Amino acid sequence: MHHHVQTWRFESPKAGETPANSEDRSVIYQRHAASPIAIAISNGATASFRSGRWAELLVQRYIADPPEAIDQDWLLPVAELYRKDFELQSLRWNIQEKAGRGGFATLLGIELDVLRRRLFCLSVGDSCLYIRTQSSIRVFPSRYEASASFLQNPYLIASNPSYNQELSARAKTESYRIPRGQSVLYAVSDCLGRWMSLALERGGTPWHILDEVSRLGTRAFKEFVRSERASGDMEDDDVTLIIVRVVVV
Repeated sequence: MHHHVQTWRFESPKAGETPANSEDRSVIYQRHAASPIAIAISNGATASFRSGRWAELLVQRYIADPPEAIDQDWLLPVAELYRKDFELQSLRWNIQEKAGRGGFATLLGIELDVLRRRLFCLSVGDSCLYIRTQSSIRVFPSRYEASASFLQNPYLIASNPSYNQELSARAKTESYRIPRGQSVLYAVSDCLGRWMSLALERGGTPWHILDEVSRLGTRAFKEFVRSERASGDMEDDDVTLIIVRVVVV
């Protein structure tokens, strides 16, 4: 069996913001050529405390130790790191309550083992994955096939363990067999996911646009985001896109 893998990663902050102020975090990591590829996206909740930092800790934790299931024990090391970043009593009184609640964020974790033709996905929240093969396109988690699902408040991973009581039950996992031929993965944060699902509901082929963006590069991605925001088809939020093209022959 022969295979070929290409990856692209794009990020764009809210209009008028700098990349440093984005609350999305993403990473692609492969230890060596024969290892599985680990991919993670986390979208920090704007209303929560230092959500970008919490999102960064989550994606780094995922690539260091991709789990088959997510629970409080797996989160413990990064929750402790997050709490060590600040001294609660030293903060201004008017943000101490918010800081006490901590950070909240999504997590989409993907482990791609091309040699075994296995794709394992884990998700908490509304960051999601679109899987396009030569015969179909699928969405993980499946509820986000419906664009209206993105309008509902998602369950998020909290840095404060007291808010994670339902975490194990709410986490979604799925394993897929990678078929022969070409498959393309589109891992996205929520506002790009809603754009994709809405386009699919309208009978469109949004992957053609994203494939062209990946060919043209970062400037084309930023122009695409600007144009879709201006048209009203994409909300003004941080946007993350990871594309993985896999060919198995």
